[in-house]
Amino acid sequence: MTINSKKILITGCGGMLGKYVYDHFRKHYNVLATDIDLNEKWLEYLDVTKFKQLEETIKRFQPDYLFHLAAETDLEKCQQHPKQAFKVNALAVKYVAQLSKKYRLTVVYMSTGNVFKGNKDTGYTERDKTAPLNVYGKTKLAGERYIKKYLTRYIIIRAGWMFGGGPKKDKKFVNLIVKQLADSDHGRKEIKVVKTMPSSLTYPLDVARVIERLLIRKKYGTYHLACQGQCTRYELAEFISKQLNFDQVKFRLVDPLYYKNRYFVKRPASERLLSYKLDKLNLYKTDDWHKAVGQYLNSEFKDYHNGKSR
Repeated sequence: MTINSKKILITGCGGMLGKYVYDHFRKHYNVLATDIDLNEKWLEYLDVTKFKQLEETIKRFQPDYLFHLAAETDLEKCQQHPKQAFKVNALAVKYVAQLSKKYRLTVVYMSTGNVFKGNKDTGYTERDKTAPLNVYGKTKLAGERYIKKYLTRYIIIRAGWMFGGGPKKDKKFVNLIVKQLADSDHGRKEIKVVKTMPSSLTYPLDVARVIERLLIRKKYGTYHLACQGQCTRYELAEFISKQLNFDQVKFRLVDPLYYKNRYFVKRPASERLLSYKLDKLNLYKTDDWHKAVGQYLNSEFKDYHNGKSR
């Protein structure tokens, strides 16, 4: 079963998540994938902070669905450049919402667990009160509010720690650890990992599948999407090491202050998300994070198995 329309415009499709969404939907739909960074031959240039450019693209392609993935996700960059962060993560979403209302488009908007304060150990559901701690979280929440202000047919998906994209597109924790593990071939025997910050993980492949199922059933609203279970950065790093057979490498727990110069932005103490609404709908069951990360490593980091990087 597919959604009724065949035309989908995707913004910010050149990143980690975009590749999975594009690969999933291009099989059965007419997809226009756009980004400001043309790192794939199938991408078309689109700057979502330019209202007229966005409207011209919509008028030309005439989509029925707009998947808004474009965002500035670097927390430190957002904190240092709040005006630019607001322009990309909030004002551009306002443009998307206004134009989607004008041209009667259904919107899918990607948000984040950073909209929460992070002091709830049991995890956050869609019912919990938002209270972002940093500029990134505040601008993403502002984007959510613009979507809700202008539209009734929308899906907002809040994701946990995202992983995916392989060595080329993965700029997050998993690839960072894999690279450090690879350095062990050159004598590195210890990797430092912060001891706190439990969270939920989100696999982009799940995001693509959930978007389609929600649209097919016209289940609009805000949803949390995460793998089953929670983990800390330390637990995730150890799992990656074992999966790739880097037995010679040891991990040392450090206080978050150890990286205060590099990662100076205040982050939620806990970023655990509970997929309450998806579970209630019995719409989609995610895998345990161990299985999902294992699948990702097996498919994207084959050259790193057995403790040998090439």
